[in-house]
Amino acid sequence: MAGCHKHGDSGELARKVKRLKEALASAQSIDGVLNTWNLKEVPVVGDEYHAPIFKADQERRLVYGVIAESGMVDAQGDVMSGLTIEDMAHDFMMKFRRFDERHNWRQVEAWPVESWVFREDATLFGQIIKAVSWVVGVKVFDDGIWRRVRSGEYRAFSIGGNGVRTPRIRFA
Repeated sequence: MAGCHKHGDSGELARKVKRLKEALASAQSIDGVLNTWNLKEVPVVGDEYHAPIFKADQERRLVYGVIAESGMVDAQGDVMSGLTIEDMAHDFMMKFRRFDERHNWRQVEAWPVESWVFREDATLFGQIIKAVSWVVGVKVFDDGIWRRVRSGEYRAFSIGGNGVRTPRIRFA
């Protein structure tokens, strides 16, 4: 959810990528495996993931949906760990707590009013929630956004992000 602002400092992204590469280069190992890949070839990845809205309280303008769940494969074939999901949920609630419309980076009048990281499988509003899933409840004040939710045009939350792909060795 954190990222570079579309209209921000033009060198911001390059500086962040450089700092990430320097931090990776200074690490002696990752999960006990020697850091031997060429950092100039480490691909920076990023895309969107759409999480369906599963409940909308019309009268109170509340919308609920799963933002991320462990084990779900994204558009690039990557999977977020439970720890990554927890960290992402905590960082969002501590640092950001804002929404924009279709990744345009302009804040809209919609605020998170509830946030859970489910530790085990559960049911919420008749929806099965898998263990280590992040669910939010959002209060929508913006009339245009609320019209789009009610009409079904907006049917999901979308999270965007970037990361650095790191090789992993799996032992059978």
